[in-house]
Amino acid sequence: RMAEAYYNRGVVALLDGRTEQAIPDLSRAGELGFYRAYNLIKQAKKTLK
Repeated sequence: RMAEAYYNRGVVALLDGRTEQAIPDLSRAGELGFYRAYNLIKQAKKTLK
């Protein structure tokens, strides 16, 4: 349940243009077992380059 909360907060941050704030939340979601968060991290990091 916490993993989903971190994921959702990360997604909201991404949609709001706050990529650097989104990545730690998405990473934590992945660590907690919400593995699809890692795909979003990869995409988000591309936008930072």
